[in-house]
Amino acid sequence: MEITTASMKQARLTKLAKGVKASALSIDLKFRDAFGAPILRQGGKKGIYARNSPYRVALITLTYRHDGQWDPGHISLLLNHYRNWFRRNAKGKDVPEFHYVWVMELTEIGRPHYHIVAWFPKGVTPPLPDQQGWWPHGSTNAVFAKSPVGYITKYASKAESKSGHHLPKGARLWGFGGLKMLERAPVAFATAPRWLKGVIHHESHPKKKHISITEKTKYGASVTTKVSAWVLTAGLSSGWAFFSPFDYDGFTGTGIALSHRGHIEVLTPDGDQFHIQHRSA
Repeated sequence: MEITTASMKQARLTKLAKGVKASALSIDLKFRDAFGAPILRQGGKKGIYARNSPYRVALITLTYRHDGQWDPGHISLLLNHYRNWFRRNAKGKDVPEFHYVWVMELTEIGRPHYHIVAWFPKGVTPPLPDQQGWWPHGSTNAVFAKSPVGYITKYASKAESKSGHHLPKGARLWGFGGLKMLERAPVAFATAPRWLKGVIHHESHPKKKHISITEKTKYGASVTTKVSAWVLTAGLSSGWAFFSPFDYDGFTGTGIALSHRGHIEVLTPDGDQFHIQHRSA
């Protein structure tokens, strides 16, 4: 079985679309549960929130100047500015953290720009990043979004439909913030590999980690190695590690070669080990 470089890049875009939708839906449901449904102004311009709406959601777009140079740290720095601003200006609003989802969108020639959807409680209005000096790389725009999950999912779907050929090296393609550990379970499940989803609970919060395994050699010596596994961080099976049924067999001319073992290996925190049968698609 061969996985090409192009298909690996395309897989990143597919994961982006799933993760963006799951995180945006989780945050929106959290706000609806906490404050009730947002209230839109009757008549007039669509998508404008009423004065008494318990919260509003903004769509913020960041673009680069024609001669602007992209850097992977730009989006992280911008979001850090927003988090600090939010903590100063949203005191007493029952929302201690800045909640957002962002996605990178690429033009066909690979030029990046960013879309952010951010949730703000009543009485908190987000500033424009370029006016604050937070985005000196180009221009920004912000509008209130009537359907935040639909807005950001649309941009994620557009990214998924494009070729991964122009993905910048080392770029993060999407992200989210504000959700607590247990609230991130839907996102973790949505972005987990398909082979794992078939054998775990959707609220078990799988996370890819490097774990240490100690084995005895035939001469009686102990050898400890670090291996990659998906570890469950919540639920009754918390701490269980799941190993991919696919083994790496080296590079090919266009990607990497994988072999299928026919089973998923599982390791419990107590050291018990067993296999779950798995069929290759």
